[in-house]
Amino acid sequence: MSSDRAAAPALIAADGSQTLTHGNIAALAEEFTRATDGRRLVFHFGAQTMRSISLFRAAVDAGAAVALLDAGLGSEFATELIERYQPDVLVGAPEGLRGAAYQRVLEDVWLRDGEPADVHPDLSILLSTSGSTGSPKFVRLSRENVAANTEQIIASLGITADDRAITALPLFYSYGMSVINTHLAAGGAVVVTSDSVFDPGFWQAFADHRVSFLNGVPSSFAMLRRLRIENMDLPALRAITQAGGKLNDKLIEHFAGVMGERGGDFFVMYGQTEAAPRITCRSVNGTEDRAGSVGPALRGGVLEIIDLDGAVLPAGESGEVRYRGPNVMMGYAETAADLALGDVHGDALQTGDLGHLDDDGFLYITGRSKRIAKVSGLRISLDEVEQLVADRGPVAAVPRGDDAVVVYCEWDDDDFRGLSRELTTRLKLPPKSIVLEHIEAIPVLNNGKTDYQSLQQRS
Repeated sequence: MSSDRAAAPALIAADGSQTLTHGNIAALAEEFTRATDGRRLVFHFGAQTMRSISLFRAAVDAGAAVALLDAGLGSEFATELIERYQPDVLVGAPEGLRGAAYQRVLEDVWLRDGEPADVHPDLSILLSTSGSTGSPKFVRLSRENVAANTEQIIASLGITADDRAITALPLFYSYGMSVINTHLAAGGAVVVTSDSVFDPGFWQAFADHRVSFLNGVPSSFAMLRRLRIENMDLPALRAITQAGGKLNDKLIEHFAGVMGERGGDFFVMYGQTEAAPRITCRSVNGTEDRAGSVGPALRGGVLEIIDLDGAVLPAGESGEVRYRGPNVMMGYAETAADLALGDVHGDALQTGDLGHLDDDGFLYITGRSKRIAKVSGLRISLDEVEQLVADRGPVAAVPRGDDAVVVYCEWDDDDFRGLSRELTTRLKLPPKSIVLEHIEAIPVLNNGKTDYQSLQQRS
């Protein structure tokens, strides 16, 4: 690391009380290695704080395999994960989760007694397949996966050492992680705040620290439209990026117009956690004739549309989206033993999304075939939502657009609204994004499986 790079800001507290340089984070990585005896499996309970984010980067730079978890994850789910995987190190874990086996070795860092976890040397990041519910199933990403996607994103967005982002997204969310990774890798900085876009302090920090990149999910942009950011004094803003689900075409047009007037860009991106996590990127400004597209594959990646037999379809024909690239995961982990595995997946990812390509390789997403919904940018396992209320009777959950999940229940409850509030709180989703509705009988197919398609049409 050059002396100029070492002295450059990496993380900046929104209130101006602290700045950590790239050199500070490198030093923290060395301290982390010494304190944890080089043991590799880290469960990181992330928060939007300087300490939490610096420890994340320090652990990754130290060569650890870091599982990114929500700091507010319910104790029941968190305890199950810890018992299942026996992590060597806990970062930011609430007191009730640490237990007698873990001893404090640094501020917010605890080391487990006993034999170290058996972790493959290439493993770098573990992301839950359903972050809010604390799914025991992780996506396993190698250092090469993460580094490749970081370079792809930097190139597609044109991020430089002069750029600054702000923590508008949680760290445990793959999109939030990639914002941290890309800006620091480019030599830039991230302004750290726990404020939301509705808090005046967020925008004060945005202006004071000359933030140049704003990143959001579909639900963010409805808020930003109401806040009328085009009327705010944001002198350094040059790019807005969107991922985490399909954004309304009118909002895309609006924000592309806002950024066009500033001489900047509005980027629409598509991805999967399994791709570390971005797959495509489209600069809307200058590609207005591609309305509805999420863009071409990132550099080094290849998109294909396949039929039910896996045969590649020509441009214009619809099928399942398949992606090939250096950022495709090593595979999944459902047990501690899986962490020792190498790449068992290969470089081809069948996304479970439906769409088509145009003649120039621009992708258009038309639907989703997996039992995963994206609500306000968060991946939610519909099967796990069902499990949270299944003890009350037969249920079936289906997505309603990109902003809600409908849970059909054969049982009736006088307090469906109360239960809905309980579920959204537990899953950390916006109010009213879980809707419970009574149904006399959940429809089934001839094979006895739930007929989700008819429920989807009903929703």
